[in-house]
Amino acid sequence: MNYYFKYNSPLGEIIMKGDEIGLSSLQFEDFNNSFELKETEIFKKTTKWLNLYFKGIEPDFNIPLNLSETNFQKEVREIIQKIPFGKTLTYGEIAEIIAKKRNIQKMSNRAVGAALSKNPVLIIIPCHRVIGKNGSITGYRAGVKIKEELLKLEKNKGLGLK
Repeated sequence: MNYYFKYNSPLGEIIMKGDEIGLSSLQFEDFNNSFELKETEIFKKTTKWLNLYFKGIEPDFNIPLNLSETNFQKEVREIIQKIPFGKTLTYGEIAEIIAKKRNIQKMSNRAVGAALSKNPVLIIIPCHRVIGKNGSITGYRAGVKIKEELLKLEKNKGLGLK
């Protein structure tokens, strides 16, 4: 069975979607409401994770995920999930990591960006930690303003929440 749950973050409402296996979506946007509203154990755990995160605390536990992704998207996700709280990598750096891993001369930065644009689980899969060269803040599924706020939260260890 597929379920959804709403979380009110300091940056706006977040919609979680998932099933008994894991979280499949975490977005700052509305969605097709074909899921049943229910507070599942995974949503309770995700809420706890988000509460810590928005207080500027790096959660020390993982959320079970149930994703539909290509092998390349998975490869990119595994790299970005290793970016430490408060740190960033560029699209180019990720492309270099993949090229080295695959023993090829070059990987496209745009391919990395395309894979990140499909990230269904924002924040938990921290694609907001990927920036353009020279530190520019570029595209984010929830908007560049939210990406900037998430990076600021991690750098400053919170958004002044009680």
